[in-house]
Amino acid sequence: MRIGWRQFIKSKFQSRSTYSAVGISLAVDTVSFCALTSSADNTALVLYHQAPIGRWPQVLDSWVSENNIGAADCGVSIATQLHRSYQVEKPSVQPGEIHKALTWSVQEMAGSDTPELVFDYYDPPVQTSGADNLNVVALPKTELEDIINAVINAGLSLKSVTVEDLAICDLIDTDDAVMTMLQRAGEEIQLTIVRQGKLYFSRSLKGFENLGSFSIEELQMGVMDSLTVQIQRSMDYFESQLRQAPIRTILMNIESVNSQAIADQIESLMRVDVRPFSCKISGTDINQESVDFSCLGAAYAAIEGIPVVARPVK
Repeated sequence: MRIGWRQFIKSKFQSRSTYSAVGISLAVDTVSFCALTSSADNTALVLYHQAPIGRWPQVLDSWVSENNIGAADCGVSIATQLHRSYQVEKPSVQPGEIHKALTWSVQEMAGSDTPELVFDYYDPPVQTSGADNLNVVALPKTELEDIINAVINAGLSLKSVTVEDLAICDLIDTDDAVMTMLQRAGEEIQLTIVRQGKLYFSRSLKGFENLGSFSIEELQMGVMDSLTVQIQRSMDYFESQLRQAPIRTILMNIESVNSQAIADQIESLMRVDVRPFSCKISGTDINQESVDFSCLGAAYAAIEGIPVVARPVK
């Protein structure tokens, strides 16, 4: 990969970072940056910044410089709407040949008019009856190249590239299966079901993009009934198709002034325990409701050395 003189000099003389890792989360309208510190018994969020997605590489460069972040390790998370997801039958080849064997299947599903894709795969923790599938995530090669260049130009050391659903899994510290329900203002609700750090199920709920702007009275006029029906369908799939025990807890973070009212109504209608989303990373004075948790997950992956999802561009 080519880098200019400016990037070469910056990478050589960038000071060693006092932060353990930086996380970057790319969403439809926003980009989020965070910096974590980590010790033997605690990982803490100490810096957080959110900005419009436009010109985000330049914003990242300024943020790194202004906060004297230095050459920190970095993880990147890509929002659900910005990458492609497929479920494909696992090829009958040796493990080292799986990626090559999937190339034709991914290209066929993406379509002939799709730009060249970079993809990787992971095994689901359980299969539906009779299936032997892999989960594939893919994004255009040029977009991954842009991400790599932006991180290098800012003087950071890229350690992992992951996707939003998997980044969230890395933050949840419980052996029991839980559902997460996360939503940035104006975007789709993201549901996941996680158990022991593994992703069992993920789904985007369309039609609820304005949930955060509804008054309590408006929420009671059928909106919550429709939402809980969709949540229940997801839980039913987890129980019946994946043959798992019922979920008793939802971890929720909805960007809304009425988030507690939303939680209360879900509890009342579904008889489940709805709690604020909590994770392995301790907070500061930063408003937890507005934090993009996939950003934290990306940084945590960089600290822990969790494998990348998107394979490096050659």
